[in-house]
Amino acid sequence: MSNVGPSERRPIARPEALAVALDAVCQGAVGRRGAPGHVLAGVWTLDGSFQWQGSAAPHEPAPALSAHYRIASVSKLFTATLVMTLVEEGLLGLTTPVVALLPELAGTGLHRWRGRDFTDDLTLAHLLGHTSGLADYFEGRPRGGRSIMDRIYGGEDVNYDLDEVLRIVREDLSPAGPPLPADAQGRSVRYSDTNYQLLGAVVARVTGQSFAEALQRRLLEPLGLQDTWVVTAEGSDGNPTPIYTGQRLLDLSQALRSEGPSGGMVSTLADQRTFLVALGRGAVFRSPETWARMTGAMNRIWFPLQMGLGVMRIPRSRLLSPYRPAPDLLGHSGSTGSWAYLCPTLGAAFAGTVDRTRPRALPVQVLLRMTRLVDAAQRA
Repeated sequence: MSNVGPSERRPIARPEALAVALDAVCQGAVGRRGAPGHVLAGVWTLDGSFQWQGSAAPHEPAPALSAHYRIASVSKLFTATLVMTLVEEGLLGLTTPVVALLPELAGTGLHRWRGRDFTDDLTLAHLLGHTSGLADYFEGRPRGGRSIMDRIYGGEDVNYDLDEVLRIVREDLSPAGPPLPADAQGRSVRYSDTNYQLLGAVVARVTGQSFAEALQRRLLEPLGLQDTWVVTAEGSDGNPTPIYTGQRLLDLSQALRSEGPSGGMVSTLADQRTFLVALGRGAVFRSPETWARMTGAMNRIWFPLQMGLGVMRIPRSRLLSPYRPAPDLLGHSGSTGSWAYLCPTLGAAFAGTVDRTRPRALPVQVLLRMTRLVDAAQRA
């Protein structure tokens, strides 16, 4: 276990050697079993003393380091950050019932569990932390049918809006369980994209702007993120890097426009660096207590990931790293193989994508290898 804390962090002794090792991780992650695909990744220290970006591909030209890529559910980290800035402004409250902001949901049976309608009990904190128990419209499989995710991975480009999302949740799926108490910690929770579709609607309602407009004006523009945006029905997707499931190249143009606050953003390595470094340096929120609140109480979603208020945590684990557990990581992962994480212990940020939906463990493996390399380089 690392004994190097944020205030004791050592400089990287041999940055050139670290860059070579990180390049090797990229090369080692592509071309397995002849599968198509590529890796696009970046590692940066928060103090600017080390910056590295790399890409690799086995059967095609490697993506340009400036390439746009789909960040998938890393979008949720942006959504949660925007929501928490609105909380700081007093426009939202974590304990505010969702139906107080979206009264059209009251009594609709959106969350009916064992004969009781819990819809009116849901709060913004439930949505942010996936403790709502709401069914997941994206991965949930209706009886006798296929989930939206299975349809997309099967080669069908699916288009849907919030009304259709809510219909699927209400009519075709069952909740995972009742909402958890506000102080829930260490519990198992059901990750649900539905939560973030609702948060997008909340943002639009309280700001009087579309979610995409509110995110652009309140978060992306102030941080100078010129190559990051929410893909909308009217907007360009920026020709992002291709996504594969096995050997299949996926068409995600319509699905990307449908995901919005849940997973509908594209970005670049440079913009991910800017965003993560701003979070790591405390330059996004008015109070450091806001980030502490997001990363405090954690619940389990699926191994090895844990979930706070819009922030995932990959904890140090002997199972993941048997020889020397990698330091904790805070950020978010995406189903297309994307990741964006801060490592407070190392004072470093990590972002990238493998642009593959399977194997699902590959992005975490790449991320942990890079984390261990930075850790070792600081110890040298």
